[in-house]
Amino acid sequence: MGMFKSDQEKRIESLARQYSQKDKRLSWESCLKKAKQAQRHFNSN
Repeated sequence: MGMFKSDQEKRIESLARQYSQKDKRLSWESCLKKAKQAQRHFNSN
């Protein structure tokens, strides 16, 4: 895939960044996972 990121991925990453700032103990992977779940939840409405 390379460098190109979809808007969805960018949103997920910025959300993950917020999670990691809120909880320093979370790994980046955990933050991404949480962000993806939040996005799915968000998109289903």
